[in-house]
Amino acid sequence: MIGTYFPGEISPAGAREVCDVLVFLLKATERYVASVSAELLTKGLMLFRPHLVDLSSLICQLLLIDMREKLRSSQSEDPEEVSSGPGGSLAYFNDGGTGGSNAAMSLLVEVGACESAFVLGLLQQEMHNHDRPSGFHESILLYMMELITTHYLLMCRHLPAFVDTIMACLDPTKPDRRRRCLPLSTRCLHSLVRRFPMVDFHKETQRLALGTMEAVIVIYDLRTATKWRVLDGHTSAVSAVRFRTDGQVLVSYAARDGSVRWWNSGNAGLFGSMLKMHQSCLKEHKLVALKESANGGAPSSTGGASAGLKQIIQTCRFHFLTRKDSAPDSPGGNASQPKQILRLTREDASQVQFLL
Repeated sequence: MIGTYFPGEISPAGAREVCDVLVFLLKATERYVASVSAELLTKGLMLFRPHLVDLSSLICQLLLIDMREKLRSSQSEDPEEVSSGPGGSLAYFNDGGTGGSNAAMSLLVEVGACESAFVLGLLQQEMHNHDRPSGFHESILLYMMELITTHYLLMCRHLPAFVDTIMACLDPTKPDRRRRCLPLSTRCLHSLVRRFPMVDFHKETQRLALGTMEAVIVIYDLRTATKWRVLDGHTSAVSAVRFRTDGQVLVSYAARDGSVRWWNSGNAGLFGSMLKMHQSCLKEHKLVALKESANGGAPSSTGGASAGLKQIIQTCRFHFLTRKDSAPDSPGGNASQPKQILRLTREDASQVQFLL
């Protein structure tokens, strides 16, 4: 305990021994022993991290502990729901309750922040592991939602790994796992869409669009849980995406180069597929570069710095609006083809509108 508060007072050899003991105690049958061990590891993570030699086993052990805690919590609140079926208690777990508050989840979140790429790769791998107990895959989804809530700025750089893991649990060739994970995976996807402007979902077509840091847009088909289309054309990170109301067009914005692009997101047909029309940009519009901030810093559209990325996540949004003069009872109004306006709120909160 002293070492967690005063890391300089403990030698590397002593830290290694203490770390080994704490990791061993995570497997204790007494829940409070495991809880205290996880809490001490969390507080002294910077001290103990070099000595966590088997990080994969640690993460899986913590997920099992967290799963049991959530099952116990759900059972005490609603005993009937727990017996409703495998994974049922976690599928509808209320993360406004004890989710993330126990020591195991706290340690998981901090490890995920320190080793994001490794942890997310492991989670995707574990999603394909059929030897895990019932509720384990749902626990992974709850863990990912906690990472998004706690470290959204850091996790934004790993959104493809998040989506790929969710797609793994929705694999239609594994119907039992898909059925168990469907409620939580839906919540997880909705949390991504609400939080990040570079993620959007179209309900009718069941397609999810993801703009990446690598300047490409990936469209997923949730019915088959596969990558349906890859759109390549931007020269910098994609900051925002949005499906048109009918799902046939996708619009995207890259803050760094100030470009707005329209893409075909509908079925192109046989002729269109042969010409790869489904991968081509329908239209591009270059926006005026944003001025430097008042404090003399770099423009917020640089997007690569954490401050610029935070501004993009919090501010950038697309909205499709219907023109007031296109109402059916207005002069010249056409109810069958209402005119729409695309409104883009840029990272400096300025707005640009496009008449469609």
